[in-house]
Amino acid sequence: MPEGDEVPWPDQENIDEPPEPPAEGDDRTGRLPRARVIKPAAEPEFPAEDDDGHYVPPPPPPLPAADPLTKGAWVALVGGPVYLLITVILDWEVPGWAAFLAVAAFIGGFVTLVLRMGDEPRDGDDGAIV
Repeated sequence: MPEGDEVPWPDQENIDEPPEPPAEGDDRTGRLPRARVIKPAAEPEFPAEDDDGHYVPPPPPPLPAADPLTKGAWVALVGGPVYLLITVILDWEVPGWAAFLAVAAFIGGFVTLVLRMGDEPRDGDDGAIV
């Protein structure tokens, strides 16, 4: 037992002072990881393009030519409402017969396109072509 009231100090509790003070930016507590510098990535290098093994779809077929009746139905379908919209925007006074013709053109164009549509599918294919 030690003499008097003096208790021996354990060696494991002695604190060793660091040989030099920590540099700026260093973690002084020892609990946090150090910051890392992330450098920008270099430009990716892609292999040279070659046409081997790549699917190139064939050009699409041309659109079918519309007959004059279908063209007239589309003009009536779009033209009637556009005429009425322009008259409202420009604040024109529209006679009753002109407004009636614009609405009748819209309805007639719509009915014509619906009746010409038909009930059967456009092509008789039942599934995918492999």
